[in-house]
Amino acid sequence: MRSILLTILVSLFASVAISQDSGSLQCSTDRFLSSIENENFDDVFFLDENIILVSLYGELRTYNISDPTNIVEIASLTIDPDFQTAELYQGYVFLIDKSPGKLTIVDVQNPNAMNIVAELSIPTLNSYDYTITIANDIAYLDSPTGELLLFNISDPTSPTLISTTTPDHVIIDMQAVGSMLFVRSNDLYIYDYTDPLNPIERGQYTPTQWISSIHIDDTTAFLVDGFDELLAVDVSDLDNPTLIGHLSISTIVTRTFTVGDKLYLAGSSSGIFTVDISDQSNMSMIGHTLKPGFLHGLAANDANLISTSYRGLSIIDAPLTVAPPPKQAFSATVDSAKGIDIQGDYAYIADDHGGVTIFNITIPFSPLKVSSVATSDRALNLKVDQDLLYVAALTGVDIFDVSDPYTPTLVGYIPITKAVGLDVQDNLLAIYSTEPGFVALYDIVDPTDPVHLSTHQGPEYPNEIIIRDDKVYVAGGYSTLVIIDISDPNNITTAGIYDAPGIVEFSYSIALVEDIAYVSTDFGLLYAINISNPFNPALIGTTPINNEPTEIDAINNRLVVSSYGPDIHVYDITNVNDIKWIVGTLGIANDLQIVDQKMFAASGLNGMWVLDIGECNQCPADFNDDNELNFFDISAFLSAITNNDPAADFNADSDFNFFDISAYLDAFSSGCP
Repeated sequence: MRSILLTILVSLFASVAISQDSGSLQCSTDRFLSSIENENFDDVFFLDENIILVSLYGELRTYNISDPTNIVEIASLTIDPDFQTAELYQGYVFLIDKSPGKLTIVDVQNPNAMNIVAELSIPTLNSYDYTITIANDIAYLDSPTGELLLFNISDPTSPTLISTTTPDHVIIDMQAVGSMLFVRSNDLYIYDYTDPLNPIERGQYTPTQWISSIHIDDTTAFLVDGFDELLAVDVSDLDNPTLIGHLSISTIVTRTFTVGDKLYLAGSSSGIFTVDISDQSNMSMIGHTLKPGFLHGLAANDANLISTSYRGLSIIDAPLTVAPPPKQAFSATVDSAKGIDIQGDYAYIADDHGGVTIFNITIPFSPLKVSSVATSDRALNLKVDQDLLYVAALTGVDIFDVSDPYTPTLVGYIPITKAVGLDVQDNLLAIYSTEPGFVALYDIVDPTDPVHLSTHQGPEYPNEIIIRDDKVYVAGGYSTLVIIDISDPNNITTAGIYDAPGIVEFSYSIALVEDIAYVSTDFGLLYAINISNPFNPALIGTTPINNEPTEIDAINNRLVVSSYGPDIHVYDITNVNDIKWIVGTLGIANDLQIVDQKMFAASGLNGMWVLDIGECNQCPADFNDDNELNFFDISAFLSAITNNDPAADFNADSDFNFFDISAYLDAFSSGCP
């Protein structure tokens, strides 16, 4: 086969076409054109194709985005900081304040000079989520009293109450289209408000589960059924809504709207999805992008998507289309992968259901399982050092000889209650427990007979530890960073503590890069702490990161963060005072480690997850990475495709065939930049 492929490659050498991008996760960053970081934005609206309006705490702002790579603020207006929701209608924005109950109308027709034109008292209830929708000069406001208030806003400077009705169904969300009102409860209900004083209930559509989002476009209602299904429902016959098509999804949707034949689904923490709805009976997912932060607002036109969250505003090139998939691999031969450690050509995976599985990762994207071994209890964390494997197995620590990874052998055991994590350096083993919180130090010169040296009481909730030189660095739960002095292993003491001031945060994970400790907390913050003097750790700064981050790892100028999303994000930490988000993707990483620009993660039911997080390869045809294009690249590609190496899957269809050869030749013929 090799000779046949070689003949084909040589004979087709002159092929010309457009090359594909490489398989690195970071290659999707060009979708984000610009951003405003570290501000808490809420809603966003297009005033015209070049001007956007955003709301944030106590303020409205307008921005010029005619150059989407350079966002320019135009003006701002101070508003009540307690507003809850906003709606834009014909050059006016309608704001609902929860306490006191108030409808505020702002004229935004001139983005250089916004002004409040009317304020109107409405029923108030602090815990109530208001809903407002506007059509045909009528504003529909769902009241905390269970009533629906209708206001005539033909003159926005003087709104008047038309009627108050009591719907038969609880209103969670609603959208007015013409004189029809579509109400989201558990079901979809349609009301005819042609006569606002005498509304008529028309049709009803009942989904399999419940409706979590609605958007009406012409005669189609797009509904999200639970968290699993996007439905297209024909409402041209208002009395008999009929299902047209459906598409499986897996996300909590907060916003849904259409632009032409594209439907955008905004997931609260799973990013933005693009669905092709040109054929509503056969809808398809055609794009996705993800940035950290719970998504608050989303707006789009033909050119740009604008997303807002608690951590900033982003302009995204639209429409979102399918990017070349990142190079990745899963090894689902572990029941519930909880912890991971890499040693040379082998990856060791701790199984939360018990046991350790060992993979040969000589070819990282084609890992090969070589062995597995039972543990005394649930395997939560592990570390490999000098041919020995140490496993935190809840009720103790198992010690295995892995000098031959194909035949791991149990050689020692340390009984410890709630042994959830550990680290090892030279002949010292540090184990942390959460019941009660302590760090215990052991001499492991003889791994068959470990000797307890001393115990450090606290922190109360340790989550991860790292031994470096004669110090142990602990992500200490409510104690952000605790540093333990082990210079005298028989008398370990607290060296230094850094506690986040003011608010109670819970630290989960820690990574060390030179004299900086990076600590993640449940508030979605990354703390950069100077540890050049471990007896006096000092805060350098904080950076908003993923929601509820769980695990982090850093090497050189890259930091990877996983969270409960589930998602992972890559950050550039070249400048510790200006940490920048690079790219993110969905996926589970209960524990992770960066090796040679690849992320190896313990991915729960997915087993081990290997993901390329390296820089984008601007010349994918340079297959042997020698910065030259020649016959040696063809030979390297030939070897890869004959061995089914994922690197040779050039058209990203998971098959290895002529189409990959053609795609590679396209790239080769296009040359390098």
